Amino acid sequence: MCCVVCDQPALLAEVAAHRRLSALQPRRLAPTVLASALPAGQTLAALREAGYFPVPTEQGETVALAETRRPADQRPGMEHSAARKSQARQRAAAGADPVAVARRLVETRTAPRPKASRRG
Repeated sequence: MCCVVCDQPALLAEVAAHRRLSALQPRRLAPTVLASALPAGQTLAALREAGYFPVPTEQGETVALAETRRPADQRPGMEHSAARKSQARQRAAAGADPVAVARRLVETRTAPRPKASRRG
């Protein structure tokens, strides 16, 4: 048994209702805490397989849910190479700092900026 913690109550509600995660038998203990019937390692694997980005915490049997990520086949117009996926998994396994990840995502431009319209 382990706990899944997240600062986003809506995200934990989504995890608790996710059909592919029914094996976790998630129970909501608090708005930001879920209990999982599986050990931390299996919970991490199940969450990653379902498209979430969990990281282990120093407490051992606690998993922090940092952010969500959609599986590549559900991302409109985006394809990722096997190497890029592998790098992401390695960073997640190394316990990436959620704040650093969020900062990098915010700083990365993913779409061109709209051109200013000229009114004549």
